[in-house]
Amino acid sequence: MPRFPTLLLSISLATLLASPTAAQQSVSEDFTTTTLRDAGATTADWNTVAGELRLFPFAYESAGSFPTAALAYSTAIDGDRLYVAAGTAGLVVYDITDPVNPDSIGAYDTPNVAAGVVVSGDLAFVADQLAGLVILDVSDPTAPALLGTYNTPDKAQWVAVRGDLAFVADMATGLVIVDVTDPTSPVLEGTFNTTGSAFGVDVAGDHAYVADLGSGLQVIDISNPSSPSLAGTYNTPGNSTGVHVDGDHAYVADLGGG
Repeated sequence: MPRFPTLLLSISLATLLASPTAAQQSVSEDFTTTTLRDAGATTADWNTVAGELRLFPFAYESAGSFPTAALAYSTAIDGDRLYVAAGTAGLVVYDITDPVNPDSIGAYDTPNVAAGVVVSGDLAFVADQLAGLVILDVSDPTAPALLGTYNTPDKAQWVAVRGDLAFVADMATGLVIVDVTDPTSPVLEGTFNTTGSAFGVDVAGDHAYVADLGSGLQVIDISNPSSPSLAGTYNTPGNSTGVHVDGDHAYVADLGGG
């Protein structure tokens, strides 16, 4: 939340104005009291509990929007380029230099239904449902080109990439780990059959975090990617479909569970 680290308070002291030789004085306020607050002129949250002056939440509004040729499942951003996994329309690339007026600059018609996309360097990795993992060269974003594919056993819904490994949430198959050292010829590294249906995945350190529809969050130890193992679970109240890990927290999209 935005905060003001310092606030300068201006106080009119008649005695100082009347005496040019008077000693200079200063007053400080740490916001734990309201002694110096001008209630009528203070429009922020003078929070005496936290000892801080806080801005109230801003109201967000749309900067720009644009229709896609099919359902937009997910997005990835790389600089001024927006990559959209657009279902049956495949991968669509937009220039968002001006986000109010995004411009479609390239596309690749993937074999099935583009559901998830992540960009790493000059490569775009697309979870293409029944077609599995599709790897595209996007060094020229106006003309994405196919490099290689790996046909996972079930429906690839999402993908995360760390180094030379791609981690695919593959529904009934669970987590599928693919070695993409040679993106023109990806090969299977390992699998872990989660309890439910793997829809989303994120990777942090030696663990893959799987949003596992029907069984919540599954945490998989991938320190040995050829033989992943279960590290822990958390059964969320709804149906987990997506997850993002930041530091010590995992944020799970849980349908009816919120």
